[in-house]
Amino acid sequence: MRMASFSATGAATSGFGLIGREPLAVLAWGLVVLVVLVLPCFGLVWMVIPDFAAFAKATEAQAGDPSGQAAISQMMQLQSKMMLFNLLYWLGGTGVKAVLAAAVFRAILEPGQKGFAYLKLGAQELWLALVSLVMGVLAYMACVAAAIVVALCAALAYFVGVQSGQAAGVGACILVAVILGLAAAGALIWAMLRLSMAGPMSFSERKFLLFESWTFTRGQAWPLLGMTLLLGVIIVALELVLYAVFGVGVFAFGLQLVPRMQAMTGQPPEAWLRLLWPYIAVFAFIGSLLSGPAMALVFAPWATAYRDLKASA
Repeated sequence: MRMASFSATGAATSGFGLIGREPLAVLAWGLVVLVVLVLPCFGLVWMVIPDFAAFAKATEAQAGDPSGQAAISQMMQLQSKMMLFNLLYWLGGTGVKAVLAAAVFRAILEPGQKGFAYLKLGAQELWLALVSLVMGVLAYMACVAAAIVVALCAALAYFVGVQSGQAAGVGACILVAVILGLAAAGALIWAMLRLSMAGPMSFSERKFLLFESWTFTRGQAWPLLGMTLLLGVIIVALELVLYAVFGVGVFAFGLQLVPRMQAMTGQPPEAWLRLLWPYIAVFAFIGSLLSGPAMALVFAPWATAYRDLKASA
């Protein structure tokens, strides 16, 4: 029986093909990020600016308040709002990520269901969001468990080795930590690769599938690793180019801003925000538009690999 297979190179670069075929859809994905994530984020930040100002004033006035109660009260109030902000942004980010990942998957797995830029909000998106959350929790728990085991084994190696001297104990501790740490990292990467088809599978089958990916990817860990490494190289190379371009832009804007920023010394946060917000808005807008191609590059390989593996099974 012939084993299912896919092209790691073809899958890793499939995002470029998607961008070329559906440029308007990719642009729409970036606009979704702008409208649903970036603009609300600006609004929430603007809402907490007065709290930052009040905290700064309370800190300055702390000299006349030995107990520091005013500053502590303002800090607690600010922390409460920031926790709520982080929670809302995390939930919103998870939802938007699921919707956009589903759009990429749909463009590859169900190209006939185009609609508006392949964007929908239904069961497939909900299953993707749930898979993402569950895999994130499992990965976090696995990392914590691995860290505890490595730390305990390294501590045990130290106490055994220190019987022969301090240097021997430290050397044994470092050696055990490095070996077990690398082994744990390798095992975690292997497990995540085996579960990596859970998203495309859940999208395609329209139900929650997680450990079914383990069976589906049997014998495919090495090709999936090759695809992931090549995708990582591509993304890093593109990021370096973008950082260079953005760096030139920041430098050019910075030359104009330096005199104005020097004149702003001692001004409240609201004044600084009024000065900087046009520049921040421009970079946020550009970054949002670039997020569409980024989504295509990141998610398309997994859908392509799933499609090819399923077709050749």
